[in-house]
Amino acid sequence: MHKVAVIRAKGNRREGIVQAVDSLGGMERFVEKGETVAIKPNLCNSKYQYPVTSTVEAASVILDLVRPLTSEIIVVESPNASMNPELKYAALGYDTLKGVKLINLHKNSLAKGKEFDKLINLCNLKTSEVATVTCGLKNIFGCYPQRTKAKMHAQIAQAIVDINQQYPSDLVIIDALTAMEGQGPLFGTPVEMDLIIAGDNVVATDFVACKIMGIEPSEVEHLMLAAKCGLGDINDIEFLGESIDSVKKQFRKADPEPLIRRLKHFISGYETPSKILAKAREAT
Repeated sequence: MHKVAVIRAKGNRREGIVQAVDSLGGMERFVEKGETVAIKPNLCNSKYQYPVTSTVEAASVILDLVRPLTSEIIVVESPNASMNPELKYAALGYDTLKGVKLINLHKNSLAKGKEFDKLINLCNLKTSEVATVTCGLKNIFGCYPQRTKAKMHAQIAQAIVDINQQYPSDLVIIDALTAMEGQGPLFGTPVEMDLIIAGDNVVATDFVACKIMGIEPSEVEHLMLAAKCGLGDINDIEFLGESIDSVKKQFRKADPEPLIRRLKHFISGYETPSKILAKAREAT
């Protein structure tokens, strides 16, 4: 049985995350002493702060929970068409974190079970123009090591499932103090939720997240496909903390991705234009 905790943060992100992890059995349930732990935050674009991207504060709380068990901790991210992870780390303050290695998965191809043992998925609660919602499963799409990942938007559901099979999450933490509805993941409208959602399975956690957003999981293609492919069981969940009905809000879903961005993603699906875009972005 999967466990998913829904915790009212009461305006305190640190206490909310700690309480959520404790309700799942504590960090000791997920990390053994001496293991190498990877943290995958949502750093989709260096120009935007929370709730578009994951906060350094949330990452710091996770680090504080992991450090008593191991000093081998890495943060992982991959490039996209216009920016490399190094730019994201610097712009969003991740380069201030102490005692961790910041990894560019394009330059350092790391495999779970080889270069690292456990994966903590730190994500946000958002709607999406290309995937209906973007929570735990979609965040792991960011582990695809090439900057041309946008070319997979046409088959986004299958791409998300394929990458999650390579990078299965051990612990999922959704920072939902502020969420996003409408034209997410970048241009939506903030929604104050004051929640931390955490779970021991990414499919189950995303299922609960969808319910909290008032979006039927059956409408989220990649979630249904992930469940069908055995990445998690949406029918076997133990709910901890707040009930879904007590925190649920009806989110406005995104309209289809505008033509101008579809064209941009089509162009960025080729390696040479992507490199040009990246160099231009880093020069500004």
